[in-house]
Amino acid sequence: MQRDTDSLSQDTYDVVVVGGGIYGACIARDAATRGLSVALLERNDFGAETSHNSLRLIHGGLRYLQHFDIPRIRQSVREQNYWLWAAPHLIRPLKFMMPTFGLGTRGPAALWCATRLYGLLAFDRNKNLEEASQMANGGLVSLDALLETIPGLDRSEMNAGAYWYDGQLLDADRLTMDILRDASNKGAAIANYAEVKSLIQDNDKIIGVNCYDALTQSEFEVRGRLTVCAAGPWTSRITDPVCKPSTDEPTPLSKGLNLVVKSLGPDVAFGVRSARSSDAVV
Repeated sequence: MQRDTDSLSQDTYDVVVVGGGIYGACIARDAATRGLSVALLERNDFGAETSHNSLRLIHGGLRYLQHFDIPRIRQSVREQNYWLWAAPHLIRPLKFMMPTFGLGTRGPAALWCATRLYGLLAFDRNKNLEEASQMANGGLVSLDALLETIPGLDRSEMNAGAYWYDGQLLDADRLTMDILRDASNKGAAIANYAEVKSLIQDNDKIIGVNCYDALTQSEFEVRGRLTVCAAGPWTSRITDPVCKPSTDEPTPLSKGLNLVVKSLGPDVAFGVRSARSSDAVV
């Protein structure tokens, strides 16, 4: 990738993308793949913020069974299948396990039904995948097998264990960079440390962005027929001065927290009950 902010101001692009995280990278790559001219601008290093603090899951939508959100399950299955095919060096199947309790929605019968129903909805999840990238079906294990895999659990209320497979992202930063590199190879012009300060407006139309190059301490413009803001929680700082928000309420944001710890023992991921109540149907 060649960083050249001088040339960015000399052309009018089909698409100007603000934000060099995973969303901006994928938008730029998709547009460049379709033959559009693309400019992508990132104020810091690529993927330095939210994308770096990734949960490192390429999930297949099992969680959406709780809300019976079938379209989103199918969308997740397709996306997971694509990334397992496109980046098998960075994404692999990971086994998840959790204990079951009682006879209700947290019991073995309910979770067995959930894994079977998901298997039907995700019937094509392994399409065109190499064997090492294929996802096995979920199911149940005995309580003894659960405790052998995850020792130290209090077995007093448990009656079995459930398991399923999902996609583990090994290196979020490398995936972002691979996507940006592919976008660049397809013709996208990409620059980091190029902060978008404001949008350029012509009557009621956005025609580009005003930028500040932190490396040369200079300002420049990038013109585009379409401007896409993929700046995550910083989007409103760019758009609000020009695009009046539809409500006075601030945009709600999700808070995530990752803890990096030493190995806890098992070579599987394991689920624990959340202290927060759920709004799920099941």
